Amino acid sequence: QTSVRELSADLDAGSAIQVLDVRETEEWDQGHIEGAHAMSYKVLREHVEQIGIDRQETLAVVCAQGTRSSIVCSVLLSQGFDNVRNVAGGMRAWEAADLPMVDVTDNPVTSRGLDQ
Repeated sequence: QTSVRELSADLDAGSAIQVLDVRETEEWDQGHIEGAHAMSYKVLREHVEQIGIDRQETLAVVCAQGTRSSIVCSVLLSQGFDNVRNVAGGMRAWEAADLPMVDVTDNPVTSRGLDQ
């Protein structure tokens, strides 16, 4: 598990950590972490190869609050991913910490209350 502040610091430092957002498309469109990969938790088990992330890379998994991402972390670990971290509090915590988000066209998003 990792906090949003720890993840932000890792990303700012240029760490090789990858971010996987497992929310639904509508949630992703409202705002997400720049550079994050996206795949709904509902289809991830069957399409894990499409993520395009090496199983040895450090992977931070985020959803709205941390519940779905926790489940996905278990799935990824069972499928051979070595270093998986659940982002505690999810995007709600990310937004509450006033950390940067982008929209689907990579334009900055201002805090406005994520729906889910």
